[in-house]
This record gives sequence, structure tokens and C-alpha cells, in this order.
Amino acid sequence: MGARFNFLTNTGILENFSAITNNKTSLEEVFIRNNLVNEEGLYKLRDVMETSKIDISIDMVEKLKYLDQEKLDRTVWVHPITSINLASLKKFFEIEHKCGIVLDFRVRNGRKYPNKSGDNKFCFVEFADAASANEALGLASRGKTQICGKKFRVFKAGTGTFIYSKKTAKQKKLEQAKNSLPPLPFPPPNVQN
Repeated sequence: MGARFNFLTNTGILENFSAITNNKTSLEEVFIRNNLVNEEGLYKLRDVMETSKIDISIDMVEKLKYLDQEKLDRTVWVHPITSINLASLKKFFEIEHKCGIVLDFRVRNGRKYPNKSGDNKFCFVEFADAASANEALGLASRGKTQICGKKFRVFKAGTGTFIYSKKTAKQKKLEQAKNSLPPLPFPPPNVQN
């Protein structure tokens, strides 16, 4: 069942899901992405799913397993990884710098940005212990995150730290032109409609 882009709130999603569970439906998947459901609504929906013991996959509820605070505390994200293979990244953290045991890698494609060539890949590195993630962040703060001459950055997972705001050549020219204009010798006239 697809319910994407319907402006459903937490209450609307919960009411619809209750109607689905009461009718003993044969649905296997429900898609609710791009509605007005926040994390609180997702947690309530997950609780309703667990108490009703119905085996339905909901796309946004999958997200909750990555929002677990204990898991976030021991996870960092690494960017960029386009030219770094995962085996060398694992070796970097576990053997070369003894940060700790790496449990999992989750590679993702980031969004495309203007004037930036190539893929925008990053990965989440999940450690066995939160101290390992802090050790990896310490390496980044000391500028020691480099594999085969390729530098990368390490951020705490769940922070949304990485923001790319490169200006286009046109934007730079406009900004330079605005800054190079001489000040007006008189105040600009008031324009009325």
C-alpha cells in the first residue's frame, strides 16, 4: 500500500494503521515516506506494530533501527570514500590506528552538487564500542585520516555535520561585482507603486 505524499500526520498514520490491523489484511508492505510523520510518530507506530504482532514492513520504521542512541554513539561517518575501498578502511581503523573493532560498513550515495565532479559517496562505520568511535574522531581532529595519499573526513553519526555550499562561478562573479561597486553619493530614491 502506498501512502506517500499525502500530508498524513502522526495521528493519521496511526489511525490508518489501526484500520489495517483490525481488518486482518494481507498487506506485506506499506510506504509512508514524505508525509508529516516525525520520529515520535514512528516510535508509536513501531510500538503498535509490535503489540499487534502483524508482520508488515513499513519503509520509515526501518529508519528507527539506525536512530538508536547506543548505536549512534559507536558510529561515525566517513567522507569521501570514492577512491577508498572498505578493506583498507577497516585496516586503517582496526590495525594501523587501533581504534577498535569495526562491526559494519554502510555505504551511501550522497546528493549531487553543482560544479562537483564524480560520485559523492560516504559510509557509516559502526564500531563495537563507543570509545572506538571517539578514537576515530580523535584521529580526524589530529589530521591523521589519510589512506594511500587520499584524505577523508570523519564525523559523528547523527549530527548532520557535513554541509556543502560551494558557490558557482556565476555566484562568485556577482558577489565580487556587488563588493566592487562604489557607494552611492546620495540615498537611493523611494520607489512607490
